[in-house]
Amino acid sequence: MLDRRHRPHPQAVRTQPAPQKAPPAGPPRHAGAEKLRWPAFGLLQVDVKDLSDLPGYRELIPFGLPRYQFTARIVPEGGIWLAFSAVNDSTYALLFGDRLLAHLAACGVQLEELTVQTDNGSEFGGAWNRRRTPPAFTRLVEQKYRCRLHRFNPPHRCTYSSDVEAVHGLMEEEFYQLEPFRGDLQRFLNQAWTYQLWFNYLRENSAKGHRTPDQLRAERAPWVHPKVYALPPV
Repeated sequence: MLDRRHRPHPQAVRTQPAPQKAPPAGPPRHAGAEKLRWPAFGLLQVDVKDLSDLPGYRELIPFGLPRYQFTARIVPEGGIWLAFSAVNDSTYALLFGDRLLAHLAACGVQLEELTVQTDNGSEFGGAWNRRRTPPAFTRLVEQKYRCRLHRFNPPHRCTYSSDVEAVHGLMEEEFYQLEPFRGDLQRFLNQAWTYQLWFNYLRENSAKGHRTPDQLRAERAPWVHPKVYALPPV
């Protein structure tokens, strides 16, 4: 039982101030708006997809369809370019990069503002001893085409290429699961080109204000030729 003699006088009791509520959090940053902070045509992600894990398609690989898909995506505007190969190695990565960067330059893209981002796969030089000399893909990007930078993803950061990898997920649903494929390579490339054109010129991106990549090009980089997204897959 408490002793009343030790009870403090009411005026001597200091009341603790009520804890202040944290200010309400502002609206979450929209991922699409964050990506638009990059300069126009300022970040290009490149990745490779192994198509042998796609049911319905992998059965046709032995009959002449390619096993690997090289994908490039310009992150701020969202446009894509495709290419295909039977093997995944540095030769095909160089061929794809060389053809695409030459096309971008011809269409008016300011390559000195462009960062090219890849994972650490051997096809891009990830296993190269970079302390001695840059790998071939880096030399292609930074020396031949004078791009701003070839940037490798940090190790174990799988989300760094999320934009280009999202394309692979979209294509599984919108292309590989819908298109009827045969063992005809040229027919397959025409189908892939049709999808690329639809994606770049007609498909609206809800994360970017329901605008297409070409609409964003026209708004952000009107000096870039509209045919920049029309490079046919090979």
